[in-house]
Amino acid sequence: NKSLHENKGLLLPDYPFLEREIVYACKHEMVVTVKDMLTLRTRLAYLDSVAAAKIAPRVAEIMGETLGWCRKEKNLQLKEAL
Repeated sequence: NKSLHENKGLLLPDYPFLEREIVYACKHEMVVTVKDMLTLRTRLAYLDSVAAAKIAPRVAEIMGETLGWCRKEKNLQLKEAL
């Protein structure tokens, strides 16, 4: 059984940020960095830096799939965001 937050596509159970919002932001709002997503778009880095660090790899994975990043770019994005 999947947990409730996985069924809804939430990045974290206690925050209202959906995985599909990352895809949308990349495609329609010109978001191109993990740092931008975690700071300006969701503001999670300001609200809960521990939570932001926890989901940063998943955010990088989703953004990488959406934007066609290689592994090196994903790692660079994570390094710059954390």
